Parts: sequence; structure tokens; C-alpha cells
Amino acid sequence: MKLTTDALRALKTSFNLKFTEAMTAAHAEAVHPDFCTDVGDADFSIVEIPFLEQFAFMREWIGDRKVKNLSEKVLRITEKPWEDTVAIGQRDLETGAWKQKGAVIAALGAGGEQLWDTLFIEAITNPGNWIDGKAFFAADRKYVDRKGGTICNTTTAALSAATFGTAYQTMCGYTGSAGIPLRVKPTHLLVGPSQLDVAKEILESEKIRTADNTEVNNPHRGKVRLVCSLDLVGANAGYWFLGACGGVIKPVLMQKSKTAELVMFNQPTDEMVFMSGNALFGATAYGNAAAAFPHLLYRGGTKAA
Repeated sequence: MKLTTDALRALKTSFNLKFTEAMTAAHAEAVHPDFCTDVGDADFSIVEIPFLEQFAFMREWIGDRKVKNLSEKVLRITEKPWEDTVAIGQRDLETGAWKQKGAVIAALGAGGEQLWDTLFIEAITNPGNWIDGKAFFAADRKYVDRKGGTICNTTTAALSAATFGTAYQTMCGYTGSAGIPLRVKPTHLLVGPSQLDVAKEILESEKIRTADNTEVNNPHRGKVRLVCSLDLVGANAGYWFLGACGGVIKPVLMQKSKTAELVMFNQPTDEMVFMSGNALFGATAYGNAAAAFPHLLYRGGTKAA
């Protein structure tokens, strides 16, 4: 089959459709939208978010207004380039065998969308230090003037009804500047496959057993939404996360400078096709993610050695 303009147009249309359909399907299964606020766009490779340490609340207007200034502390996210590329023999294109390669292109599309879940999990399992120089997950953080309460958002304890309850109440009790309640309400429990059964028992069972083996009504039933990430496996399988994701800001910032697009080098006149006899098809994206607000995300468990 000669690679005519019509033949190449048909190939491009078919591959773009496979790519897009796979991205859409992968997005439907994604967990990051529940926990992430999208920031940035194609015009910026670096996003800088000033931290408003004194969170918004109304006060009685007595005297002059009290102006909240943006902190000098800035959360900086720098995009990273991402790619996935496959080669298809030119002869496959000429004979029409390219019609059998749809699964390969679909895999590129799925991977392009799954990238954001991967970045999200990396951001919360390896967040490093926050903008105040302290580890993002810490037991003794205080905001601003140190008159508020302690922001403890971590425990090494395994997931159980007791540890879930402690984490929930801890987050609800956070206070910020001058002791003003931060009004945090946990909404999502995130676990990996190995902890899914335990999480379901905590959130779905009608009864639970106390430490003395007494059966009581389950106070946690339906309290938050359960989310399972297939990326929380291996060394990260022991982690569990409680997130407050119902407000205008979410725990993690997701920089999507450029979502995945299918790029094709399949013209017979393309140098690489001419030299190697292979056409190249690839997905390209730009972005990054960062854990942003310590009071909105609580981590339990430990990383495996």
C-alpha cells in the first residue's frame, strides 16, 4: 500500500482517536483530581504560590482594617518534561498493518493521563521539606505567630478504627494564627490495595470491636469517602492518608503546564523514517506536583525498608 496523503490522514485520525479514548478512560479512574488543585498553564514553566499564613476569616470591624499580607514564603513548582515513545516499522504502515497497532497507541494515551496520578503519589509519599524548612509531615508545626495550636499531620501507626478516629479529630481541631479554628473537615481516606479491606471495614461496617473486644456501633461509618490508589504499593503500601478536599483549596498543587499530546513522525520524507525504517509515535507532557497545605493532609503508616 502506498503511503498516500489519504492513507496518512486515515492513520492520523485513527491513532488520535485511540489515544484520546484511552486518556479519557484513564482519567475516569484517576484519583488525583480529588486531592489536587490544578495550577499553572502553558505560558509558565515555574509556578510560585505565596502562602497566606493567616487564613481568611471575618472579624468585627473596629478601628482600621487589619490587612493580611502574603507571606514571603513561596511554594515554587518547576515543571518537568515527560515522554513515552514507540517505533512502528515503516513497512507496517505501507501494508496497512498499522491498523493492528491501536493498542500500542492507546497505551501511550493511558500513560499520558496516568502521569498525573504518579506525580500526585510521589508528592505525598516523598514531599521533603515544606516552605518553612520543616518536613511537610510533622508533629509540631505552628503557623505564623505561634499563638495557634500545633499542626500535627503524621503518625507511624497502622490504619485502624482507632488511628483513623484520632487522625480525624486531630485535623478537625487544628487552629491557626491567634488560635482561630482552621475549620478543617476531612473528606477522603486514601489507601493502597493492601489496606483496602481494613479501610472498608472502618468506613462501611455497621459494628466495630473496641480494644476490650466489645462490639459497638461504628461511629466512622460513611464519615469520609474511600479512595484506593494502585500506585500505593511496594515500599509505599503501608501509608494511608486522610485529606480535607472539600474546600476551594486542596492539599496538593498539580502543575499541568501541558497535558499529554500524541506526536507523530511517520512521513516517508522524515529523516528518521528514511534512515531507520521506523516511524515514531510519542506522548509529550510537561508538569509537576507538590504537597502544599500541611493542615489539609494527614499521613499514617511507614515506608517499607
